[in-house]
Amino acid sequence: MLVELSVILVVVGVLMLAVGIFIARQYTLRAKLLTAFLMIVMSSLGILTLLDGRIMQETLSKSAQQSLTSASRVYANRLDEFIRVHTSSIRAESSLPSIVNAVAKNKSDSLQNRRELLQALQSKQNSLVTSYAILNINGINVTDTNGENIGRDESAQPYFVEAVNKKMLTIHPLFLMTVMKR
Repeated sequence: MLVELSVILVVVGVLMLAVGIFIARQYTLRAKLLTAFLMIVMSSLGILTLLDGRIMQETLSKSAQQSLTSASRVYANRLDEFIRVHTSSIRAESSLPSIVNAVAKNKSDSLQNRRELLQALQSKQNSLVTSYAILNINGINVTDTNGENIGRDESAQPYFVEAVNKKMLTIHPLFLMTVMKR
């Protein structure tokens, strides 16, 4: 809007100058001075409008950048808090007797009981977690809330390799996982 206004002002100023030059012979000194004054004022207004538009654009860009930076910090903090809460939650869940028995190959808990436990744990996540699973030390999926994954070899998956190598809870871009020490 400001750029268009400045262009209009400059064009009007140039037109007035052209008209003033062509008919200057017919005007008195007062008319010539008035035309010169209007030319100076119009060109000054045009320049000021261009400068104001540029300064306003820079100011708005800085303001938008600061707002986005602030918002990204807030969301980064929220994400860090989410990961911290869920990490401690998964650490606590991994020490539940049914899960410890499944990893230790203790058959006292049936597959159905372990699966129901995992489904209960998954349900409290409000659909944030699509699948809870128990993998044995070889990476074989022994219990999963998604029945299609049971028996699947996941030993080559990065989340499993990292968890086994670190022997502790690891955070992977898509997975939270813990390895039980025997």
